[in-house]
Amino acid sequence: SFPNIGHWSVIEDLLAGRWDETPSGIFCVTHLRFGTRNTWEKWFHQTGWQIRTWEAESLPMPPNWTEILKALPVEFDIQGLETLRYRVAAVPS
Repeated sequence: SFPNIGHWSVIEDLLAGRWDETPSGIFCVTHLRFGTRNTWEKWFHQTGWQIRTWEAESLPMPPNWTEILKALPVEFDIQGLETLRYRVAAVPS
């Protein structure tokens, strides 16, 4: 499993000027890399792994986030914004 740096809580912290490491969770001090689903997929394929399954552990956005996103002229990956971490099963290609 690995953290999703695209989760809304991370974006909220960055907008507030924070990147505080924690003993667990997305900002856990033990994490060596951070990425989104697209980033992780690219890294797996580049290093010779074939992804068999993806599972997402989610925490929904607060209602005020939904309203804010509707007002912006950009389309957002709502599932990515709500995913805390991914669990992947992969095999060597």
